[in-house]
This record gives sequence, C-alpha cells and structure tokens, in this order.
Amino acid sequence: DEHTASDDTWYVGFWKQNYTVGSSTPLDIHQSVTLPAGFYRVEFDAFNHNGSTHTWKEAQLYFGTTESSGLPYDDNYKSWRTFGFVFNVATETTANLGARFTPNGDGDIWEHVDNFRLTYLGDASANLTVSDGKLGTFIAPFDITLPENVKAYSADSYGETVNLTKIAEGGDDIAAGTPVIVYGDGVSVNTNFYGKSKVTKNQTAGALVGILDNNNKTIASGNYVLQTIAGTQAFYLLDVPAMGKLNRCYLTSVVGSSRLAILIDDDETAINAIEAAEEGEGMKDGKYLIDGQIVIVKNGVKYSANGQILK
Repeated sequence: DEHTASDDTWYVGFWKQNYTVGSSTPLDIHQSVTLPAGFYRVEFDAFNHNGSTHTWKEAQLYFGTTESSGLPYDDNYKSWRTFGFVFNVATETTANLGARFTPNGDGDIWEHVDNFRLTYLGDASANLTVSDGKLGTFIAPFDITLPENVKAYSADSYGETVNLTKIAEGGDDIAAGTPVIVYGDGVSVNTNFYGKSKVTKNQTAGALVGILDNNNKTIASGNYVLQTIAGTQAFYLLDVPAMGKLNRCYLTSVVGSSRLAILIDDDETAINAIEAAEEGEGMKDGKYLIDGQIVIVKNGVKYSANGQILK
C-alpha cells in the first residue's frame, strides 16, 4: 500500500509491492513536490524478493531533469539495503521526485521497495580532499566534524618557513569559517559536507586565507598556494594572479621566496610524507624532508634521522 508521511524526512513510502513491467518500460515511482533552493538527499530501501531472478538492472533517483547515475542492483541483496542520491536545487522548483527501475532482461521486476525519504541538507556544500600522507587546504561555511584519520592545522609564516600547529584530528569539530591545513594520516579522503551557511565571506587566520566568497576567489600575485611540482608538495609563490577555488585556502607571506619550507609541530605526524621546500641557514628547529631525507634542525645544526651531523 502506498502511504505518505507528514514529517520533513519521510516523504513517501511503498511497502512490499511486487512490480511487473514490460521489458522495454522501466518502473517509475514518483510524486510531484515543490522544493526550495538547497541541497537534498533522496533515499530508498530495497531488497530482492526471496532471491528472485526478476531483479532490476539499475535504478535512477531523480528530481526533475537532475538524476543520479545508475544505481546497480545485485541478486545477492536479500536484505534491506539503502540507495541514495544528493542533488542541488538552485531556485525553488516544482518537479517529479522519484526513482526509475530498469528490468534485468526478462521484463519483470519483483522486489520490495520501502521508505522513500527526502532530507534537506542545507544551503551550502564544502568538499574536503586530501591524499594519504599529503597536505591539503580546507574551509567550510558551517561547522563540520573532521573525518577519521585526518588532522587539521593552523598555519603561521616565519621567514621562509610555514609553521603548522595541530588544532584538531579525526572526530573533532572545526568551526565555520576556520581555514586549515589538513593531512591524510594513512587515509585518502574526498568527501562533501552539507549544512546551513554561517559565514559567506573569505576568512583569515594566521597566514591562511580561506575562500568562501564565490565573487572573491582571485589570489593576488605574491601569495602562496599549496601545489605539487616535480613530486614536491610545498607552498609555491604566485608570480601572477590566479583563480582560487571555494573551500580552499592560500597562504600570505612577505618573504618573496619561490617556495616555503613546511614545519609541523606534531611529533605523531609521519613527517617523511611532508615535503619541505627549502634548505638553508636560519631554519627553525624541527623535522623537515629535504631531497627525500628526514632532516632534524636543532640550534641551527642539521642532523640526519640517525643523529649524524649534515653539511
């Protein structure tokens, strides 16, 4: 029986319906709905009817002309599984919200489908991307919880060195509008966060500037951006203005060097995965990676990882 719920999350449900359709006609379950601007997640639960071979090949969740890629089904799904799709509505829109099920060859679909639900996620999104053992930059216009095995650092510039200080790690919260350097500690992450914006303008903290204003993404020459060039990840000087990206940060410095060394105040970090960019006198005490080797600077003297003095 079809039923409709009145709360904000559960939108429409179909409980244990057996569907049979022609081989060329997908089953289409939908309902017209008006959605204000924002990000939404639509989901449904399904399982294969008693291991029947009458399965759907794939499903597509959609709102109007915005649709997911094909969501594949598997004969082995003999318990409830959730399928979902996140989409953005630019302006208030009235359209069909639903799912299309394509038959798996024999023309029949015999499944259990339940709990179609629609969730409002917020008015903004923020992408966090960082590779295992590497650095990235991040800022969000709303509070987020840092993914597991990801560390976050503030950044300050001291001469030709960028000093990173750990302020959070996996499971900790990062406040809206906080520009940070992130580090993948044994994990690579590419995830999107959603929420209601608390901050909409670019934000500065220490030497970092986080980009949140879509109309103010230009990074002036003389600033530094985190890049990997010829295998070396570092903060590189911009000789000409460049267009930045939302939810990313750049670094300000008056030094003018072509690239800046990175010093991390965190003994637990796998420092050998962080590329230090500059050798030379006057380096702060700490651990660096120079030409692929760990270098420890103490009182202006450089040592190898096993304690030998380096020239």
